[in-house]
Amino acid sequence: KNALKKSNRKTRVPFTQEEDEKIKYLVNLYGNKHWSLIASYLNKRTPKQCRDRYTNYLVPGLFKGEWSNEE
Repeated sequence: KNALKKSNRKTRVPFTQEEDEKIKYLVNLYGNKHWSLIASYLNKRTPKQCRDRYTNYLVPGLFKGEWSNEE
């Protein structure tokens, strides 16, 4: 009787454009130190997920292009 083991890992759910806009708006409103408050406005997102999304993808001035030859 081998029962199938359930994985404890959650499936990664990508952020939507709407969530990204909401995070940017809320950071503008409350600042980038109030992640619990910001996460409370997003359904099923933790403060850590919101902080990571903002700092790694949404922070103003973040450059996502290719390196230039000078760099």
